[in-house]
Amino acid sequence: MATDEGKNIFAAIATSVDDFFARKYYRIGLFVGTRPCTSLLLSLIFMLACVGGFSQFNSESRADKLWIPQGTRAQDDEAAFTKYFPPGSRFMNILVEAKTGSVLDKPALLEAVKLHEQIEEASFEGTSLRDICIPQPGSGHPCFISSVLGLWAYNSSTLQADMDPLATLNKAGMTSEDLSRMLGSPSFA
Repeated sequence: MATDEGKNIFAAIATSVDDFFARKYYRIGLFVGTRPCTSLLLSLIFMLACVGGFSQFNSESRADKLWIPQGTRAQDDEAAFTKYFPPGSRFMNILVEAKTGSVLDKPALLEAVKLHEQIEEASFEGTSLRDICIPQPGSGHPCFISSVLGLWAYNSSTLQADMDPLATLNKAGMTSEDLSRMLGSPSFA
């Protein structure tokens, strides 16, 4: 196609590309139209060859592999978090109410320590609290327990020897948020 017939070079290129594909697709169309069963069989074989790759397909469903970048500090932090707070862990709360007076009076605290000791001694099929608790890093009780009884190491004789448990609690340096978390809605004087 010459450019002097009123067509520019781009039209000539477009026409030649169009003619090339028209010839190729004409041959394919003629083959499919004259041999439909062979065309279907070849299409089926091609599809099966492509689907064969699914046998090598591995699905990842672990959230830590999907959403946490590998080899990063975030992965290390997630491992430390999972160590101390396993996915199957639950937090249990026990609310203690004083029969008379305040829950921070010595008799009520001694009853709470007694209850704690009974829970520690309880066992089911050879499993105790220390076997299933969330470990607490550092010193103190080996289980993660949030209680004012920790000031007396969960020991009734230590609490019994304390002359003024309320003064011990006030000297502990706990914030009002810590006390509210452990005691509910205390009144601060």
